[in-house]
Amino acid sequence: MTYMAALATGTFIIVGLGVSLFAGHYSKTLVQTVASFAVHTAAALLIYYIVGLGAPDAEYYDRAALALAIGGPEVNVTAGKEGWILILAAIYTQIGHFPELGLVLNATFAALTVCVAGLTAARLDLPVGPTAWITAAFPSGIIWSSFLLRESFSWLLISLCALAFAGLASGKFRWPELALALTALAGLLLVRGTAAVAVAAAGLIAIAFVRRRYISFLLGTALGALVAIASPLGTRVNDVVGGITVDTFNSSRSALSGSASTSWPTIDVTGIPSAWEAFLIAFPRVIFGPYPWEWPSMAIPLALDGLLWLVILSLTIRACLVLRDRRLAVLLLPAAALLAALVVGSGNYGTMERLRMQSTFLMIPVAAAGFVSLVPSLRTRTSIDGVTDKDAVQNP
Repeated sequence: MTYMAALATGTFIIVGLGVSLFAGHYSKTLVQTVASFAVHTAAALLIYYIVGLGAPDAEYYDRAALALAIGGPEVNVTAGKEGWILILAAIYTQIGHFPELGLVLNATFAALTVCVAGLTAARLDLPVGPTAWITAAFPSGIIWSSFLLRESFSWLLISLCALAFAGLASGKFRWPELALALTALAGLLLVRGTAAVAVAAAGLIAIAFVRRRYISFLLGTALGALVAIASPLGTRVNDVVGGITVDTFNSSRSALSGSASTSWPTIDVTGIPSAWEAFLIAFPRVIFGPYPWEWPSMAIPLALDGLLWLVILSLTIRACLVLRDRRLAVLLLPAAALLAALVVGSGNYGTMERLRMQSTFLMIPVAAAGFVSLVPSLRTRTSIDGVTDKDAVQNP
């Protein structure tokens, strides 16, 4: 490491720690937030100094950002993916080609995701502490944020959307929540465009479901669609999803299936029968995979993620049965929409598990409530206090 790289990295760490301290104090998740920043930073820098960037996508982002920074050959980036490259290019232009800075920035985004998860849990009367700890310490989150990828930024933006949806569904319209939702969605359109479209659509439905304002929802959606179509936002959405066809899905799934050892068979969709067959192959793998009997043949991180995903899914179902709270829809419907997109477009476990983390972080506050309901030391069952399972889950 050169002197300039060490100086810049140290400065970014100090700034990131300061941001984490402030945000953690504000969200009342100070310990979890600082722990998240420390662990993510240490893991990212350790991996980088041992194996380098370590992932083909990370190497591509680094090359593309450097080309933009030095005015190299033109870089073609798919619409909806350019945000992270532009951020890296800005860093490389102003400071120098130090990938470590992007890794520290990723750690900061991951720490802020912990804060937002805590705020969302508080807004929905879910357990804040367990939510923040699970978000901070989730192994797959630590692994994927340790590479020069756009994952941490997308997790943060999706979490901000969920926080805004929780506020908008609370029963009283607030302009700050609307501004937060629009800002987060606009950022997500630049980082992971298809996810932005799925989250926005599911969020609108969730808010209408929670508030029971179905007519207003239909009218508002129609008006919003007209405004979006007539604005630059409509052009942006068209850039992201306008070129998506059945053929593009087929080619994407085939490419993913043929590019990894953890792939599963894919079928080109040409009609309803083939679409149903493709669904039966992909759906159980996205929702329950990788299957336990497949774990021995996989890398340990992928097998571990499969196990932890089943735990999160089970705890989420448990919480839904205990709480029976309509407000959970603001987290679960966007998570379901993102999972549906994976069912349509996935072809191997590696990429699928990395993208499934978007749904995982939305489900963790609900899963934390399910965890609390199962741990005797965190709940109260006595009838003397008049505390129900639901009360104990929400206020452990």
